[in-house]
Amino acid sequence: MAKRYLDEQGSDFIDGEYKSAWDGRDELFLSIWNISEFIDILVRKTHTKELTESDFEETMKDFQGEMIGLRGKRALIVVPTTDEIIERSWEIAIKERIHVADALQIVTAQERHCDLLVSGDNLLVNHASKFIKTKVVG
Repeated sequence: MAKRYLDEQGSDFIDGEYKSAWDGRDELFLSIWNISEFIDILVRKTHTKELTESDFEETMKDFQGEMIGLRGKRALIVVPTTDEIIERSWEIAIKERIHVADALQIVTAQERHCDLLVSGDNLLVNHASKFIKTKVVG
């Protein structure tokens, strides 16, 4: 999500995925935990002065508006972190020796039978590719 709201390498690809969702051609799935991670990125960038407070507020407003709009179109599904998903995430994290947050993204994609898991994190994509089709951006 950061690549959608921050100008980074890979943002063009992500923008295309969001456009496809807005046009009704695709659905986007994300774990509710991804929202927390996104907010953490923005907070960190504010602390390091990479984002001004005004930029932070504007980015959050854009994010919230787009989430509401896409959810209203049923083009964005926020997947809750159920006990079963968390437990499956632990199993993958232990087996693959990865962060539980990364395993949670893999399990969320599996849970919703996603066609593609997209991330800027090479390590996550490397592990996720064992379970689902992946694409690294950025």
